[in-house]
Amino acid sequence: MKYDLSSEFGKRKAQEYLDKLKVKGVQCEVTRVSKTRSRRHNAYFHVLIGLYAIDTGYTAAEAKTVVKRAFGVIYDKEGHKFLKSTADYTDAEMIGCIEKWRRAAAEQGIDLPDSDDYGRHRNEYENMIEANKHHI
Repeated sequence: MKYDLSSEFGKRKAQEYLDKLKVKGVQCEVTRVSKTRSRRHNAYFHVLIGLYAIDTGYTAAEAKTVVKRAFGVIYDKEGHKFLKSTADYTDAEMIGCIEKWRRAAAEQGIDLPDSDDYGRHRNEYENMIEANKHHI
């Protein structure tokens, strides 16, 4: 069950449900639900990866690795660095990462579309990536 604890109604309903579980003496798990990025931001990110790969000559996987390393999307474990998944990023975190990346790409002479341009020309960008699929 999911309850919105920002409202009094949600708090009351969550407490009622928890009280029922306590009476039954059952095991339960309470987790915080975080809003992750939207599908639109996910699609936009992957189009940017494809466009960046086309422009730089990297494969899509290489381009993604370059971007993640450049913008600190990494974690350290036992002295080794690993790439984090951006799947758990919120829209705000993803937007921040994308904007830093777009600015850095522009300094390299690579023009990556902003989200409005992506929205207007989405099919064109996706067709361009599809046409270059064998290179990336």
